[in-house]
Order: sequence, then C-alpha cells, then structure tokens
Amino acid sequence: MLSSNVFTKKGYFYKFLRPWIGLGLVTSGGEMWRKQRKMIQPAFHFAVMNNIVGIVNRKAEVLLQILELQADSQWFDILPIMYACSLDIMVEAFMNVQLDVQHGNCLEYSESIRRITALVSERVTNVMLHRDFVHRFTDNYKKQQECYRVLHGLSSKLVQEKMKERREQEGTPEIEESNAKKKSLIEILVNLKDPVTGYLTEKQIRDEVDTFLFAGQDTTATAVCWSILLVGQHPDVQKKIFEELDEVFGDSDRFPEKEDLPKLKYLECVFKEALRLYPPIPFISRRIFQNSAVGDYFIPAGVNIAVHIHQLHRSSDHYENPNKFDPSHFFTENVQKRHPYAYLPFSAGPRNCIGQKFATIEAKIILAQIFRNYEIESKFKMEENVPILDLVFNSENGIVIRIKKRTPRA
Repeated sequence: MLSSNVFTKKGYFYKFLRPWIGLGLVTSGGEMWRKQRKMIQPAFHFAVMNNIVGIVNRKAEVLLQILELQADSQWFDILPIMYACSLDIMVEAFMNVQLDVQHGNCLEYSESIRRITALVSERVTNVMLHRDFVHRFTDNYKKQQECYRVLHGLSSKLVQEKMKERREQEGTPEIEESNAKKKSLIEILVNLKDPVTGYLTEKQIRDEVDTFLFAGQDTTATAVCWSILLVGQHPDVQKKIFEELDEVFGDSDRFPEKEDLPKLKYLECVFKEALRLYPPIPFISRRIFQNSAVGDYFIPAGVNIAVHIHQLHRSSDHYENPNKFDPSHFFTENVQKRHPYAYLPFSAGPRNCIGQKFATIEAKIILAQIFRNYEIESKFKMEENVPILDLVFNSENGIVIRIKKRTPRA
C-alpha cells in the first residue's frame, strides 16, 4: 500500500486539519499532491540542507542558555522549551524570518499551535464532532476559530511580505538571477511561476507555510524530547553517548559541522530507537478510491486503510525485545535483517516525509549539544510515561527531567 502510486490520497480524518493547513502537502492527494511535491522538493535539496546546520547551531546555542537556568535545580518539563526552539528553527529555515520564540516573542502564535493540536485531536476522537453542522455550535469550534485567526494572521503576513518583495523586483534586470538563488521554502513558492496559471495565490502559499510550521515543528520537538527522556532513564546508553561525543569533539566547544554528523552513529541509533518506540505520528491512513488488493485481501473502493506505526514498531516479528529501549536495534547488522518497511516514523514510499533529512539533522545537532553539556536524569520510569495522542505522540506526565553540568574530561 505504501509503495503504490495509486494509494496516495489521505484518509478521512485528515479533513479535520484542512481549516488550518488547507490543501497543503500533508492533506492533498492525487495529481495535486504530485505537483506540490515536485514544486517543494528544491527546498530540500542537499545543498540547502547543508545550510541549515548553521541555523540549527544558532538556535541550539540559545537553547543551551535557557537550559543553563535549569541546571542543578529541580525537575522541569523540557517539552515547551523544545517546542520554542524547534519553531525558531523552522521559521528561519523555511520562511527566512527570525521570530525568536525562545526569548518569549510570538508567544500567542506558539500557544495557538499547542491549543489547535489539542482541539483537532479532540474532534478526531469524538464522533459527535465529526459533522461540520454540529461542530459549528460547539465551544470547540469557537476556540479553533480564534486559533486560526492567530495562526493564519502570522503566515499571511509572512507570505504578503514576500509577495510584495517579488512584485518590487519584477522588471529589474537582476530578477531572473535573483529568483534562481532563492533557497527558503517561502521564497521558492512566492517566485514559482507556471506558464499557464501564473504565480501561486496567497492562499496556496499560505497552506504550504502552515503545513510545514505544523508538521516540522511539532513532530521533531516531540521526537527529540522522547530521546532525551529515554536516555535519562538509561545511564548505560548515556555513557556511550558521552564517549562518542568526546571522541568526535574532544575538549573543543566548537559547534557541530556537517562533517561531524555522520560520525555520530550511536547518537543516531538512539534517536531512531526513540522514534521506534514513540513515533510522533503513530498511525497514517489512506482512502481507497478503486477496488484494490492488499496482499490476499480485497479492498473495496471507498474504504479507509490505517497503518498503525506504533504497533508495527513494537512487533516481535521484527524486533527482539520490542518494548525495550535498545539502540542496538539500529546497528547496521540488525537493520539489514529487517524489512525496510518495519520502521516507518517518516512513512515510506511516494508519500514519505519530505523533511526527514531535515528532522534528522536538527535532532542530531540539538541532542549532541545537550549531551555535550549536560547529564540527564528522568523523573519517571519508562512504564510511567503514558503516551497520549494529541495529533502527535506526547507523554501524559510531560517530559520531566533534571539536568546537571557535565564534568569536563580529565
């Protein structure tokens, strides 16, 4: 199903995201989705990905300054702090704008993202709210509208400013060369011109902006926090991370560079194992629009199919001790034994996550910087952190940790 070019239309529940992110890359399907994917792909070119290392390093430096205020103190929930860091990274990387959320700016926008994810999740899980006619008479609807006012207000402002810049440049001799150098997502979208239909509309661009601010910020921040939480519960794993970081960086306090990232092999295994146990998006679905077969099963047109990623990742058919946190699951020799689709944190096939490389770079740099500076202790044991679905996989108890400055190497 995942590798098919036929089953590319998203399932029923994705419609509840459309008032927020419209028909962006996540919610669109069919030929429209194929066109969007091709249009957006240049924003994820490897040369562009190399440029984000500097952005992530700058935001991670601010993160460390904020964490320093918590060092050697009481327990705290790192999730809100990580949300702010990830949002700062996303906005600068894809919108070429600095919001500085980590220092308390644009708090209304950041808080609206938190509220809207909870409200949409509530609607998804309450069948009484599925019908639009009923939903419009509820408090849930009124609260969502207020969130949309804030969220669309900022994204519309960003798009309008970039469209104004394009109009001011039109007709100048440098315009073609300037457009060819556009690298951020919003600049690519604003300057994209179809020979038949012309430039994209403000609404089309805003849908993609809203999509990436949601899909990139929320999921990566949550995945990084689960990684920190799990490492804080396993001192043996933390010790191995320290050893690898010391081997790569020594006594230097320099920022990680792109050449360092492939050397952080064990840290990447840790991140992947966290994604296995707690995939930010625990299930995905497709709507089947023609009679089809999946394996030995006949699937009639009109049916929704769901892939339960969380359950798949904990299957003993694919993983030894599937409920245990064990980064060795992702050692090369173990990965080679498994079917490639036994691990789906970024989905797979034509509709795999376009930003998975971006997310991995961001996560490795942030985790490296945190563990270069701090020892982590988690308040709750693994079985005490009950996961809850709030569009993404969160913890009922929060990601509660305590940090202590690392002792310099002898």
